[in-house]
Amino acid sequence: MAAGYKTGGRDIQKGQVLNPLGRGAVSKEERERRKEIKRKAASDEKLLGQEANKMIKKMSRQFMETYFIKYMNSSVSELMAIVKDSKEGGDATAMEMMIVRIILEGIKRGDTKHLDFILDRTIGKVKDHIEVSGNAYDSLVEVIKDRREKGDL
Repeated sequence: MAAGYKTGGRDIQKGQVLNPLGRGAVSKEERERRKEIKRKAASDEKLLGQEANKMIKKMSRQFMETYFIKYMNSSVSELMAIVKDSKEGGDATAMEMMIVRIILEGIKRGDTKHLDFILDRTIGKVKDHIEVSGNAYDSLVEVIKDRREKGDL
């Protein structure tokens, strides 16, 4: 076996050709047909991907809202029963179990991070509003003029 070459257990010398005839010529029409098929597939895949993402986001939000409301109105003992039932082969889905566990973990630790996590996914994150007072443009122009005079810019 040649040192340093992956040969699959065969003794192949450097420069030795195992398929001297090659794969054969492909006609120009066939090459164009294959290119067109690839272009169309890529275009379809892109469109399907965009539509699928929109549908998944919409479905996920609806799903989260439905189960969030369902489980947030449940008592702790009911939530614990759901967890116990799922360990014994219950019919709760994996997503339902994750929501229930997030709620229970938040209750156990006594923090609101878990609640914030679920609310961010159902309602959406709260946008931060920044209020700017005064005339920022004039202040910026003055700073630039001062720096030019000093030679910093």
